[in-house]
Amino acid sequence: MTNTISPFRISEHAARIARIYDLGSDTAVDVAELVRTLGGTIDVVAGALEGEHATGGRHALTVRGKGDFTVSLQPLTSSAHDRFEMAASVGRYLLHWRRLGLEAEAATERRRDYPYSSGEGWTEGYHFAMALLMPEDTFRCVHLEHGGDTAAIAGAFDVPAGKVTARASALRLPLLRR
Repeated sequence: MTNTISPFRISEHAARIARIYDLGSDTAVDVAELVRTLGGTIDVVAGALEGEHATGGRHALTVRGKGDFTVSLQPLTSSAHDRFEMAASVGRYLLHWRRLGLEAEAATERRRDYPYSSGEGWTEGYHFAMALLMPEDTFRCVHLEHGGDTAAIAGAFDVPAGKVTARASALRLPLLRR
């Protein structure tokens, strides 16, 4: 039995969250405010990476209970990177931690220990972030407006160019690369 959530369902959930929290469907989603509204905090931690998705001994998402979680970010990263990582962590929190009702003793996320054997939960968080920060209809309009220019689209959404590439690929839209 698989626990995978389809990209379509994830996109629906992201759109529902945008409506519930009045985030709009434009390019200016305030992810930090969403984290706070959901009861979370944001922590920028210094230190060496420990594992692929951990910062300074802390993990990207630590959940202590319902409405009590921390998104940890690395220092010296771009606002685009931080926005995307916060949105992905919110996605993992909403799609998995709350849904599964995990308690504090099992709530520190580690990719290798995630409750899905092949990292589906990690990937689903990224799908959520793409849908939340770059809603399909808005993405298609911005893509058309900028003629598929990856850098311009990334700038419009304040996300890393690589995430624009992934979103365009998922929507089967061509991109120009400079």
